[in-house]
Amino acid sequence: PKRWLAHLRDLAASPEMKDFDEHTVVPGVSARGGAGAFHEFSPFRHVKKRLALIAAHMLGGAIHARANESAEAVESLAAAARVHDSLPYMEPEHWYLPPKLCLGEAQLRAGKPRDALRTFAGELRDARPNDAWATEGERRARARVEAGDDVAPSASEDWTTACFEVFP
Repeated sequence: PKRWLAHLRDLAASPEMKDFDEHTVVPGVSARGGAGAFHEFSPFRHVKKRLALIAAHMLGGAIHARANESAEAVESLAAAARVHDSLPYMEPEHWYLPPKLCLGEAQLRAGKPRDALRTFAGELRDARPNDAWATEGERRARARVEAGDDVAPSASEDWTTACFEVFP
């Protein structure tokens, strides 16, 4: 994972890769290797640098979460959420896993249920009304806030999350 993370960071930092660049082909990021009609009309070609950034931040968050580095996981996932917020509207979405759902989960696991409650409630209000994962995250965060539990969750906590790729 750390080699892939380094690769993603290199891609995102590369001066050759730019959003709104129709000509640069980036293996692993460009649609279908940059050839054919799919690439020419792909809605992803205009956001490839941002997709590489999101991937790097999400993977960084997963690595930190698995190492029990809560603050770093929250920081990485917050960065992924900021980049994700800059993507243009599209259905299906450019990035399949909403970073804010993972950010809310990281905040809960870091013992910050009030922050998680704001994150999940904001997703429900601004981006995903009636989303089952955001609703469940909000319910879990609200229960922790109401219980006055501002510490890391116990081993008996319900770990239902949309972010199973990030959190083991």
